[in-house]
Amino acid sequence: MDVVAFVKDPRWGLDVLDSARPFFPADPPAWTLAGFTGAPTSPDALVMIRVVAHVGSEAKRCLTPAAQAWRSSYPMSAAVAKGSLLFVSGHVATGPDGTVEPPYDHVAQSRECYAGMLDCLK
Repeated sequence: MDVVAFVKDPRWGLDVLDSARPFFPADPPAWTLAGFTGAPTSPDALVMIRVVAHVGSEAKRCLTPAAQAWRSSYPMSAAVAKGSLLFVSGHVATGPDGTVEPPYDHVAQSRECYAGMLDCLK
């Protein structure tokens, strides 16, 4: 399962993740938090959730490399494998403790994001 939560104010991201805990008590999905300017059909909507899921009978494997240990504090996995599909969360350039590495360098941070995604494929 891959969940994308769109929020009008990025500061609400952790609140949206916390509200998901009862729905995903174990084996959490891949998650991506994204900012958006609003839902076209309902300008008052503050949050929009999108989910893609593989509902077949194959076993699900939740993957979170040690370098992304900060994710374990939230109901999310770095990636989820099911059948021949791999759902990869949105990645940020963070170390195991959740601090941004390296700060103030968008090129280096984008490389860290791609490296984190590749780490999920190992």
